[in-house]
Amino acid sequence: MNLFQIHSELVEQMSNPAYNSGHIVREFNVEGFWSSPITLRIKRGFCYGHDVAANPADAWEVEVTHSSGGYEGGRSSKFSGTQLDAEANFARTLMAVVELGRELSSKLDVAEAGYQGYIAAIRQQAEAERAAKEAALAADPAMGTDRARAFIDGLINSARQLNGPRTRFLNARPRGYQENKHQFVATRGWDDKTVRLTFAGSPISRKDAIAKLAEGYGAAEMLALETTD
Repeated sequence: MNLFQIHSELVEQMSNPAYNSGHIVREFNVEGFWSSPITLRIKRGFCYGHDVAANPADAWEVEVTHSSGGYEGGRSSKFSGTQLDAEANFARTLMAVVELGRELSSKLDVAEAGYQGYIAAIRQQAEAERAAKEAALAADPAMGTDRARAFIDGLINSARQLNGPRTRFLNARPRGYQENKHQFVATRGWDDKTVRLTFAGSPISRKDAIAKLAEGYGAAEMLALETTD
């Protein structure tokens, strides 16, 4: 086990925002054991009210855990040595990993800097996505009169085809929004000649419904509208 190389790799992980999300794990093999019985963790906890940049040990912890499995459980059947040989290898590796952990404990400032870079990258990505979303919504074109008329007339005709006094809903996405927010409602009377339109609970004429839908609602059909019972 090349501890110098492992030390360098872990310091690189600690400093690199692409790899340091606040929890770095390295497992270690031991000759004579079939598993990786020793684990080193470098992890950041929640530390409110502390200046972690000045005192990274307030938030960061280097931890070594192990589970040997014993001679009958964790020891490899391919190992030609005795149980004592396997346990001696385990002890030497464990002590080496503990010493590695002590050395890494002096570099928690590197871990904190890498973690802050990770957080900054997440925030930057979120801000870029938000800006792109706002730009798309700002450019959201109106539906236009022709399509609005087709939708409202389709809603009315759909309601006329129902049996008895039942209702059809047209779910609409206002411009600047990502989801459907409002409903145009067509309610059939006892005969197919009577269809009443309402919007936001108030009666609305076909002409006004077309005008409202044409100007105030988005053009993307799959996002804008759906008809349900």
